[in-house]
Amino acid sequence: IRSQGKNLLDLESKYFNPSNVTYAKSGTTYTITGNTENYNYGQFAWTTTDSWFRNSLGKEVTLSVSSISCTNANSKACVQVRIECTDGSKVYKTISINDSSKYVTFTMPSNAIDMALHLMSNNTGSPLDSESTLTVSNIQLVLGNTVTQYKAYRHQTLYSNRVIGYEKGVV
Repeated sequence: IRSQGKNLLDLESKYFNPSNVTYAKSGTTYTITGNTENYNYGQFAWTTTDSWFRNSLGKEVTLSVSSISCTNANSKACVQVRIECTDGSKVYKTISINDSSKYVTFTMPSNAIDMALHLMSNNTGSPLDSESTLTVSNIQLVLGNTVTQYKAYRHQTLYSNRVIGYEKGVV
């Protein structure tokens, strides 16, 4: 039997793929520094092979962070979810450094095939922002539309040496 806590994102078991950034992690705080040369981000990715992702299709979810800041106040730094669907369309949901609410609620498309969580120190722009460092703490994705206090991802697998079931006619 597997059970899972409310936070759907297991960032500890996923590889963080940097693109033109330096990356550091301390506890549940992530720091991304990018330069002025390119589109700067790092990402975690999930697909429909991840059970929580399959189970969230067509359901309302809320992405939240407890803090988000950037060394460059003019930066387009953000935390962004990119969802790709079977028809080739993409859905983007963003929490920027200027969002005081620090959350976004959306319905996971029922035809989604993968999801990436981008931590962007420098979003696209013309011209690109100067070098900036994004710091984000306590990233959480939960089912529903309620922002809740951060809880680290946890799962538990329970094993039993007993057969669980019933026989017809036996109480």
